[in-house]
Amino acid sequence: MTSSPPGGAPPDEFERTQADLAAFTAGDSRAFERLWRRFRPACEVLLLGRFRHGLEPALRALLEDELEDILQETALAVFRELPAFRYRGRGSLVAWIGTVAMHTAADRVDYWRAGKRNPATLRRAGAEGGNSTAGAIDPRDPGSGAVTRVNRSERRRLLAEVLATLPERYQTIVLWRFFAGAEWAEIAAEVGSPSADAVKMECLTKVLPAIAAAMPAQPNRA
Repeated sequence: MTSSPPGGAPPDEFERTQADLAAFTAGDSRAFERLWRRFRPACEVLLLGRFRHGLEPALRALLEDELEDILQETALAVFRELPAFRYRGRGSLVAWIGTVAMHTAADRVDYWRAGKRNPATLRRAGAEGGNSTAGAIDPRDPGSGAVTRVNRSERRRLLAEVLATLPERYQTIVLWRFFAGAEWAEIAAEVGSPSADAVKMECLTKVLPAIAAAMPAQPNRA
């Protein structure tokens, strides 16, 4: 049996997302924290996979080093722009947030390439002077221990590296289904599959086996 990628969406993802979007629109700021906590893993996988794969080696290292800062900037951008977002289906929010994350990362890379910034120097300055946006949005799950968070992050990093070697179509199927809880029919429309059953079968017989074959084996625990 082929297991699902780490970070899979729970069965009630659609209802929870709709409820939190409505609560955020009504002025509940904590609803945004719940939304971001739910979709942050997809951004992490997208940036470490598809986006990172297109960079030259030196910039890949910078991206990994400043990933948390980029995710924080993404969260702030999503917070600012979310009131204008229009929900069009279960995959629409993860697609929109993913686009914001890619644009945020691209802006950071453009900044590096323009030579306007020395990341090492800025990291030292940040450590000494603090970050004005630190703590504005906490992307971590307060119900999880530090070790659990590290383990999940490492699994997502491995998944991102694997997805980067697979077709973009496979990446979309994984992100929409296992991180956003999108319906098979919606995914089929997004990737141009003839039917919901066809894309579901493609996922089960091609996408998940390809991921499983490329993922390193997990050590057995007694």
